[in-house]
Amino acid sequence: MANFTKIISIVLINTFFFAPSLSADTSILCIQKFLKKTVFEPGLLDGVWGKQTESSINSLLDQAGMLKPNQEISALDAKEVCNLLHSSKSDELLESGKFKVFRIETD
Repeated sequence: MANFTKIISIVLINTFFFAPSLSADTSILCIQKFLKKTVFEPGLLDGVWGKQTESSINSLLDQAGMLKPNQEISALDAKEVCNLLHSSKSDELLESGKFKVFRIETD
């Protein structure tokens, strides 16, 4: 019985502490890491698209003049936005002076 309890405990610990990281999207995490270095707070760096990540990336890109009127970025656009953040456009975005950001390196 002690072994059974030990196995159940290990399964529960793995489920609650490690399972969320399995659902993390690397493109979303890329965006969140970029946002974390700016004044646009993305929330947790968990690779999960949430309201705070969505609001922050849309605010940043809108203030930088990179969104069309009524355009919004969604989780479906995460890979494209992450690629943008890895391109030379990233420097242009950070140096545009339209909003306060901190110089960062994306990984």
